Amino acid sequence: GQGSLVDLRFQTPLSQTSACNVRPNAGDLDISNARIIAPGDAARSVLLARMQTLGEDRMPPISTLIEDTEATELIAQWIESLAACD
Repeated sequence: GQGSLVDLRFQTPLSQTSACNVRPNAGDLDISNARIIAPGDAARSVLLARMQTLGEDRMPPISTLIEDTEATELIAQWIESLAACD
């Protein structure tokens, strides 16, 4: 699929990342009402799901065969803590 034009650099405000509360254009991984980052709802966040999967939908797509559970837990907690895209 075609990738997203997402800007996740540290200095980019969340509201300007093109990821927060945005529907994924590279597939929803069968997640109902998916968003790239769904504020307050890690289960609907494709960014997290792509970090957790080991298949062709993996993010990053190369250089790893295992889930970084410490990183995914941190990202899940961060997504759950978000009230909005501000």
